[in-house]
Amino acid sequence: MCRDHRLNISLRRRNTQRGFLIPLAAIILVGLAVMAVGIHSLSRQTSTSTVTQGLSVQAFFAAESGGQYALNRLLFDVTDNAVSDANCVAISGTTINFSVPGLRACQAVISCQVSVAVGSTLSFYLIESRGSCGAASLFAERSVEISAYL
Repeated sequence: MCRDHRLNISLRRRNTQRGFLIPLAAIILVGLAVMAVGIHSLSRQTSTSTVTQGLSVQAFFAAESGGQYALNRLLFDVTDNAVSDANCVAISGTTINFSVPGLRACQAVISCQVSVAVGSTLSFYLIESRGSCGAASLFAERSVEISAYL
């Protein structure tokens, strides 16, 4: 009888523990799936952030190049304020579309303002170069201001 009693207790334990691993496996699988979706989302955001950061640097270099171009056009081989004043007006509104490696799909828009202080023979120039790169959702724009006088 003792043996039957032990067998009966053993069978009851099996009946109460039956199917315990199935819910545990389901919980583990759901947890792993949620973790995988989270990691995928983070990696996608990191990738987009890296591309945007690269475009931002390119836009800065495009703006810097546009500013250097404008300074060259404004002051190169000029000894008279009237000529540089006319050059400032001429370069204002210029758009440069870059074709060199590293700046393809970038452009710079230049504006130039001239002012003369009262009672002075100096002309003061404010050049703004706005560089932009990319398109649609992946787009960056940077601006550089340069001051000069002659």
